[in-house]
Amino acid sequence: MEALKKLCTEPGSLIALTLRAQLVGVRAALAEVLEALPEDPGAAAGREALRELDAVLERQEPEGAAAVDAYAPTRARETHALAGLAAELVASPEASNYLGPLTVPAETEAVFLWRWFHLTLLRLPAAQAHRWRERAARLAPGPEAQAAGQWVQWRALNRAWDLVPPLPDSGAPGLRIAADEQATADPSPAADLSPAAVYEVLADWVTGLAAYDTELHHCLEVLTHRGLLPLHEAGHRKAYEQELRHRIARLARQPQDSPEALRAALAVDEALCSVLHLPPAAPGSWWAEVAGTSQHTVLELRRRVRGRGADVAVEVPAPHYRDARQRTGGNDIPLDAGGLKGQVLAVLRLWARVEGQEMRGRVVYRG
Repeated sequence: MEALKKLCTEPGSLIALTLRAQLVGVRAALAEVLEALPEDPGAAAGREALRELDAVLERQEPEGAAAVDAYAPTRARETHALAGLAAELVASPEASNYLGPLTVPAETEAVFLWRWFHLTLLRLPAAQAHRWRERAARLAPGPEAQAAGQWVQWRALNRAWDLVPPLPDSGAPGLRIAADEQATADPSPAADLSPAAVYEVLADWVTGLAAYDTELHHCLEVLTHRGLLPLHEAGHRKAYEQELRHRIARLARQPQDSPEALRAALAVDEALCSVLHLPPAAPGSWWAEVAGTSQHTVLELRRRVRGRGADVAVEVPAPHYRDARQRTGGNDIPLDAGGLKGQVLAVLRLWARVEGQEMRGRVVYRG
């Protein structure tokens, strides 16, 4: 037990964080079954095991505390458990396959870790993200406490998402896309909205999350020709949002279903799809769905414009860079993480031809 205790308190060790998280889980499960089965033949040994686990975890209990209070996790214990879960995520196959080199943030506050963990899950395919989200839910307050928590909310298109649950005990609001009367505006199905209105909603999501997600960048070509700029820095975020809103306003001024509207929509889509993580979010992730909604809006507009007889074409670049570069302008971004060599990891700009004018695409690819 002394070796376990020493390892659990090793500063800066991911192994220690992982071990501590697992021991916290074992202790919680053992305490629960002891409370349910106090007369079990193994109860006495179980209580002794609890005392040993408490010693390893350096659990301090007030003298004379009731048994149910002795089993209640403290905020510090929850922080350790969350840090352990974050360490597991970093070391997981999901991180290796989809997130590239990833480290647990140095920030040790529960609120920061909680947000970082859930915002990172938005980059994973939905099925994998769901499994990790379920594990994190075991560390969170119960449904009643969650319901009492505050939320930062953005308007939904046609479905709601709880992106980051609140932590009421810490006073930290959750982040969600809301499809109810509490949202910042009345939700409407995407099919009933104009392209400019759809993009206003997507812009709210992207710029809103940029204030919380420290891993989010943009590579909008008009603002940074080759590099990527961190959106958590207020100056970069302000410049990006001004350019994005300007493009949406320009789209809103164009005649409905016109070639001019298609050109403007392509520019908005470029701005939205130029927001990314390193490496870009995986196919099937929440962020990939946002990009897909943006591109779908352009493709639907192309269909309507073409239906009016205009000479227009829009294409999504090919999934392999050797083919995609035939449709790009040469200012593509190579990365050394994510996907397979030569794979297109993100489409920053669609290829298009509008009334004889070609607009070259742009991609991020695995170099």
